[in-house]
Amino acid sequence: MNDQVKEDYMFTFKKMAIYFVMLLVCVVVIALLFTLSSDLYQMIFDQDFLIVTKASVLAFIGMFLLVIISFELMDILYLYSKSQKIHVEVVLLVGLTAVSRELIVFNYESNDSVLIAGLGVLIASLSVAYFLIRKVYHEYGVNINGDH
Repeated sequence: MNDQVKEDYMFTFKKMAIYFVMLLVCVVVIALLFTLSSDLYQMIFDQDFLIVTKASVLAFIGMFLLVIISFELMDILYLYSKSQKIHVEVVLLVGLTAVSRELIVFNYESNDSVLIAGLGVLIASLSVAYFLIRKVYHEYGVNINGDH
């Protein structure tokens, strides 16, 4: 086999693997949407509708944000399958969403302050990285697809 044929096989294998992972993420999204709709149904049609606990609301919001993160993960995979480039801006947005989700559903009473400070530093560093990437894209005329 020559090198070009090997590269073609590797390219095809990578594409198939990406599409398989996208299919798995779709299955996860369907399961999350089913769970989310089931939880919402139980919240609305419960006898104690007006007595909703903080934990149940936070769990619902966390599940909703998990669906958004899953959609963004599919977007990353789709963009990579089309251009064979990793889009740092989208990856940083998914990271920001994931850490923000963690902060929203975080149980502040049972965890120490070092962990909370670490999450704060993580959000600050992801935000600065996202700002710098956007600034470079704007100054050098690079769009999200990496084209000039």
